Amino acid sequence: PLDEELSRQGVETLDLWKLDVEGYVSQALRGARRALAGGRIRAIHLELDDSSEEGAALLREHRYSAWDITFAGRLVPLGRTDRWGNALFLAPGHPAAPNP
Repeated sequence: PLDEELSRQGVETLDLWKLDVEGYVSQALRGARRALAGGRIRAIHLELDDSSEEGAALLREHRYSAWDITFAGRLVPLGRTDRWGNALFLAPGHPAAPNP
């Protein structure tokens, strides 16, 4: 689990976690609950698939904001997580989060 690895490596803050785990989003995120609760993972780039809704709900529980990245590179609020594609979840207070 990521929480254990961060502790083992002495990593306090992770700027970006690129998460592409083919159907195991929820399991991966559950392994990072302590880091998520503390806002220690500043941004998560998540590949959305059929299993993403539970993971997105977990991130929202920890107050991460959900964003879609347009082809022009702009962030727009993510409407649905039950689709295929990519999303960016930003920790509470992240300076890159635009005002929706």
